[in-house]
Amino acid sequence: MNIPRVNFFGSDAHFHHIGYAVRSITELAPDLQIFEDPIQGVRVAFEELHGILLEFVEPIGMNSPINKYLETRHSVYHTCFEVEDLQNAIDLARGEGLLLLRRPKPAVAFDGRNIAWVTHPHLGLFELLQR
Repeated sequence: MNIPRVNFFGSDAHFHHIGYAVRSITELAPDLQIFEDPIQGVRVAFEELHGILLEFVEPIGMNSPINKYLETRHSVYHTCFEVEDLQNAIDLARGEGLLLLRRPKPAVAFDGRNIAWVTHPHLGLFELLQR
């Protein structure tokens, strides 16, 4: 089978995790370690499913950026790619027609490494994580 490759974020980008918006992490999985991130406006926890890292994202307050996803019942929130050069990945994504939603900011769950958010008009939200 000949499957074409898409390269939005550069050749050094690697799949990292899939994020799911949830109303309550503790209701879903009460034993997970929860990271509270007031910079991002969320609480997050991680779990591995058959070799795939899942991130559960819970809103902190009414202004949390994931509330709209919970209102529309879409649980798949984003797909994350870890990149060597965050600004280069953002520039490449823009060149492919993706829109930068949030400038890079540190993320508590990733030991303060910067993340950025970009969106594709048909594929949705992507998180870029600085390696």
